[in-house]
Amino acid sequence: MSPGLPTELILQIACYLEPLDQISLLQVFPTIAGLFNYHQLASTDEDGNTILHLQARVNIYSEDSTPPGAGIPFFPSILDCSEGDILHAQNQDGATPLMCASFAGNIPFMRLLLTKDPHGLNLVDKCGSTPLWYAVRANNAPAIALLLEQPSIDVNHPLTEGEGRHAYQITPLLHALWGGRGKYDVISLLIKHPETDLTFPDQIGQTAIHLAISEGREDLVQDLLECGRLDVNAAWGNGWTPLHAAAAGYKDTKFVKLLLAQDGIDVNRPTNSGETPLMTTQSARCMKALLAHPGIKINRVDDFGWTALGYTAYRGGRRALDCAHVLLRHGARPDLVDLDGYTPRDRAEQAKHWEMVKLLEDALGQK
Repeated sequence: MSPGLPTELILQIACYLEPLDQISLLQVFPTIAGLFNYHQLASTDEDGNTILHLQARVNIYSEDSTPPGAGIPFFPSILDCSEGDILHAQNQDGATPLMCASFAGNIPFMRLLLTKDPHGLNLVDKCGSTPLWYAVRANNAPAIALLLEQPSIDVNHPLTEGEGRHAYQITPLLHALWGGRGKYDVISLLIKHPETDLTFPDQIGQTAIHLAISEGREDLVQDLLECGRLDVNAAWGNGWTPLHAAAAGYKDTKFVKLLLAQDGIDVNRPTNSGETPLMTTQSARCMKALLAHPGIKINRVDDFGWTALGYTAYRGGRRALDCAHVLLRHGARPDLVDLDGYTPRDRAEQAKHWEMVKLLEDALGQK
C-alpha cells in the first residue's frame, strides 16, 4: 500500500466507486478486500449489481481461489467483514450474488456465502427463480450438489410458465427432463434428493418417469426405479401409467421389461377409458414382453368393449399384422364383440385393412 494513503481513506474512496471500479481498486490494493463492509458493498452499477454480484459471476472451476486467466479477478476475502442483508442484495432483475454464483459455478464463493448466511438459499428473483433454478438452467452439477447439501433447500420450488388459463407450474426436475435439457449428472442429483417430488405433474399431467421414458432415457428411468420413492403405477392426465407410456413406444422393449420387473406393477392397469398397456402397444416385441407376464389378461375389454386384438385390427398395417399374429398365438379371441356388436374382423373391414380381415377370418374359421 502506498505510503501516506491510509487504509481508512482508501475504504472511503471505495464507497463512491461503482463495483467495476472497486475491483480495479482492489487490484491495486488487494489486502483491503477483507475490510469491505456494508458501506462499500452498497454501491451498485446501472443494473443494480454490487461488487458481490460481479465476484459471484467469476467462473472458477477449482476449489482454490486461483482466478481464471482472463476477466474479473476473484477476491474471496471480500466476504470477511460482510454480513446480513447485504450478502443477498438483489439487482434490477432480483438476482442475488448466490444466484449469480450458482449460474456461473463459482463454488468457492457459493460456499462462503452459504457459510456466512444461508438465508439467501431460497430467495427468488423477479421471475420466481431460486439459486437452484439458476444452477439447473446452467446445467451446473457441482453447484446443484452444493445447494442440495443445504438442509433447508426447497428442491421443488415451482415456476409458473405460460399465462392465464394456459399457465402451469414446473419444478427444477421437470425443467431438466423436458426435451433433453438436463445432463444426466444434473437430473440424477435431483432424482436422488430425498425431498424431490417425483409425482409433480407437468402441464399435461406427466410425471418424471413418464418424461424420462418419452425422452428414451434408460439411465434416468433406472435411477427413478431404484430411488425407492416411485409409484410405478402412478397415472397422469388420461390415466396412462409409466407402463402405458413404455408400451406405446415401439423402438424397443427396454422400458417395458424394466417396469415389468418391478414389484407391484399392475400390467392390466386401465386408463380413464379402460385401455390396458397391451391395448396401447403397436410393437410385437413389446406385446411379447407384456404377454410373458403371468398376470396379463389378454382378452380384457375397455369401456367400449374393445380388446387388444380389436385395437390392433383397426390400426392395420404391417406392424399391426405382426401384433395380431402374436395375440392370436397367445390365445386372443377373435370372436369377441365390442359394445357396438363388432368383432375385430369387422373393425379391420371398416378400416379397409384387407390383410388383417383375411387373417382374422382364418382365425374365426370363416371362408
